Amino acid sequence: MTVSGTDRDTVRMPTSQVSPSWLRAWSVHALVVLGMTTLSVFALLTADGVPIGLGVLLLPLLLVGLPWSWPALTATVWLDQLPIALWWVALFGPAVLNVVLHGALLVAVATLRRRRGRPRQH
Repeated sequence: MTVSGTDRDTVRMPTSQVSPSWLRAWSVHALVVLGMTTLSVFALLTADGVPIGLGVLLLPLLLVGLPWSWPALTATVWLDQLPIALWWVALFGPAVLNVVLHGALLVAVATLRRRRGRPRQH
């Protein structure tokens, strides 16, 4: 994949150096986190009373957010004392952070490969 302004100014996009299987894995990871987060937020906002079923939705989301979600999994007492905005960040932030970090890692690896002139391995 290239972006070209003029004939001599061709810039290769960093993702062209990443294996399609790694891009596919990251895309699936991002879609799973987005879907689980959307479903959890929708369940939380529409629940009447105590949303017991939300725990069923949040547990896989917290597992996808490991290692950043470890405090939320192990020390749940302090979660009750957080303001609502920080509560949302503590539950949904770790999984989103993992998606962002994995995407940044893919771009960094692709950039290093491009600078070294090494083609990607198929």
